[in-house]
Amino acid sequence: MLVLADRGFSGFRLGAQAAATGADLLWWVKTNLRPRHQETLADGSWLATIIPTSGPGRQSTPPLTVRVVDYTIDDGRDNPDADRLLTTILDPAEASAIELATVYYPSTSQNHHSNA
Repeated sequence: MLVLADRGFSGFRLGAQAAATGADLLWWVKTNLRPRHQETLADGSWLATIIPTSGPGRQSTPPLTVRVVDYTIDDGRDNPDADRLLTTILDPAEASAIELATVYYPSTSQNHHSNA
């Protein structure tokens, strides 16, 4: 099962709770979110860790490993906006960066550009 979440639902605690159910997550997050880079993958996505930034027990909460997909949609503008997705699907062989971006924005599947 893949759960899609919009920017308003991408908090650490909510994501960790959803991941604990066994579902994979695909969150659209603000590009100024700065997860800790761990490893760049062959498709241009990268593994990172995220930590809670507020709340009780945040210092003792283990980080969550996620995969980061940065991309733009070529919509004809001179400077298209960049987008960022986080996912718990850590293996690009299971779902490539372009496939994940297409899942989130299927109507523009021909115009996705991953940072690969």
